[in-house]
Amino acid sequence: MSPGYDSNCPLPPIDMAAAAAANMILSYFEQITLYWADFGKPWSGVSTLIAKENKMPDILSLSWVDAIGFSGAAATIWAMGTRTIIPLRVGVIFGNVGFLAFGLLAMSYPTIAAHAVLLPLNVWRTVQLVRLINEIKETRTGDDALAPLIPFMRLASEKAGTVLFRKGERPDRMILIKSGKVLLEEIDVHLGQDDVLGEIGIFTPENRRTATAICETDCEIYTLSHETMLQLYYQNPRFGLFLVRLIVRRLIENWESADARSKAGLA
Repeated sequence: MSPGYDSNCPLPPIDMAAAAAANMILSYFEQITLYWADFGKPWSGVSTLIAKENKMPDILSLSWVDAIGFSGAAATIWAMGTRTIIPLRVGVIFGNVGFLAFGLLAMSYPTIAAHAVLLPLNVWRTVQLVRLINEIKETRTGDDALAPLIPFMRLASEKAGTVLFRKGERPDRMILIKSGKVLLEEIDVHLGQDDVLGEIGIFTPENRRTATAICETDCEIYTLSHETMLQLYYQNPRFGLFLVRLIVRRLIENWESADARSKAGLA
């Protein structure tokens, strides 16, 4: 009998619970002490534990129910070792199926409850990922690629000669031209309706504008703030990929334009 507890003197419910917990902890400590004494000799602790359980692990003696459980564990472990998200999800789904089957056959209610929830959740997440990958592959940089972002933008009107931004300034917005013409002065590039500008500066190492943009005619422009643009970039993979493709296309166009001017000068 543990100290401080007398069965002839009833305790309040809280004290009784504390006493029961203390007894359980003391019991665990007693078992650990006995096992630790056995572990004084190399491997003797393992043999003692096996002897006390009166069991010898033998994979050939596993039941088919246990084999199903181990197959679920193997699928989950394999999934954890994969390097990409889709194989990971597929492996986890097979693991959920294995554990759910094991839980049903072994009547392990916690296992059934956990994997009955995780299985449809992982299937749905996998379907979402596959859809997202397909959407990213179909992402365009054409005329209406930014149409879904217009509700996040602010419409503004600018007069001819207005400087939208100057080279070396910190970027504060991305611009979509609704109507009019804009000149990128340093590289002599002319932009028009549905063209995008101001996206490169946000991703430069110095975080500075790479050219000066001047309205050649009266313009109507949509603007997207720097903060909103970064939020969309991190939250929406389609928008992020659109920006990458747009920047690459702009760099190719600038290089081709410079190369053409160089060849014209040599001629």
